[in-house]
Amino acid sequence: MLPIVSLAFGPAELVCDTTCENGLNHTALFVDGEGRVHVAYHRKLGGVWQVFYRMRDSYGWLPPERVVFTDTADAKYPSLAILRDSVFLVWHDYRVGGISNVELFFNAKPIYGDTWANEERLTYTSSGSPGDNSYVPSLKVVGESLRVVWYDYRDDPMAYDAEVYTKVRGPSGWGGDVRVSNSPENAWYPSFASSGDSVLYVWADNRDGGYHIYGNFGSGDFPIGGPGYYPDATYGHGRYVVVWQGGDGNVYIAFRDTVWHPPRPLLPRGNPQKSPTVSTSPYGFVVAWREDYGPYDSDIVGVLLRPDLSLRDTFRVSQPGTQDRPNLFVGPEGYVHMTYVDYSYGSSYPRIFYVRSLSPADLSERPKAKDKEIRNRIRGRRVILRGRYDPAGRRLP
Repeated sequence: MLPIVSLAFGPAELVCDTTCENGLNHTALFVDGEGRVHVAYHRKLGGVWQVFYRMRDSYGWLPPERVVFTDTADAKYPSLAILRDSVFLVWHDYRVGGISNVELFFNAKPIYGDTWANEERLTYTSSGSPGDNSYVPSLKVVGESLRVVWYDYRDDPMAYDAEVYTKVRGPSGWGGDVRVSNSPENAWYPSFASSGDSVLYVWADNRDGGYHIYGNFGSGDFPIGGPGYYPDATYGHGRYVVVWQGGDGNVYIAFRDTVWHPPRPLLPRGNPQKSPTVSTSPYGFVVAWREDYGPYDSDIVGVLLRPDLSLRDTFRVSQPGTQDRPNLFVGPEGYVHMTYVDYSYGSSYPRIFYVRSLSPADLSERPKAKDKEIRNRIRGRRVILRGRYDPAGRRLP
């Protein structure tokens, strides 16, 4: 069945105007229960990347807030989450030992607080070797706690073998680092999704002589599909859903209900598709990715999926130049929120934009012919209302 209603988006809003990026952790965007939009990114100041945060409330975008002030070392790839009216950020930071010792840092503040006074170092992998690095954290709310995953070279001093790690912040603070993967090669760019006490971790793993997508529920690694890179995961409608960038240039999808179902290309169209991300919607699922139409022409493209993962609709956010690295968040009412990096000024001057769908991603399918027939029957009828009525149509005594 062809789509009945195409999802449209409002005008793109500029979040950061020069030399701004986010990473492939898929979690640099959050929309809270009040509809406030929260965005994290890193911006270059005086040749050094630093972490920033910005919020959009009912009055519009508030000024950007600088979170990190280490002027001599980079801070990059922030991930954010909102819990109990507070903003939480995690990023990887080069201040401890440069590229030979990258560590994770954390900060938090009230949503309308004006200072970031709660900075905390999260990882301590340093032992003086090149392999002491923690990279690209992904932070999410799980119940009443925060969970972060990342890839880490602490187990290999030569920095050839990364593993996936996780830790949880509960009422008493952060717990210890827990290793998730057991790869003989690299396990990197992890994501995760949860349902109750069950957590699915996914990552790209090159143990098979090329990168494939692997997963773990905490009791052992298993293959999901591939070749592939940069996976993202979500849970909803009784299913774990995983998407990734395939080795053949298509976005792939796989899901698990009671068993894993074979992966398949999501929307093969002959154009290179990159950096996918997935979010659960009240009506199904939404997937977005970068699609290349020419050497300097890439747009953000996506699909709406029914709860059974069948295709319901497609959408495209079109803008001149190259757009990349979408972050996706579907709010409780079904509106689709996205940020993306825009390279239309060139690769050295990236900017970040935000868009929101004009309507919820409602998957209800209404027969157009029947609706038209009903409207035609109503037209031409003469309706006589007896009595007195106000302008709103309420009957007066």
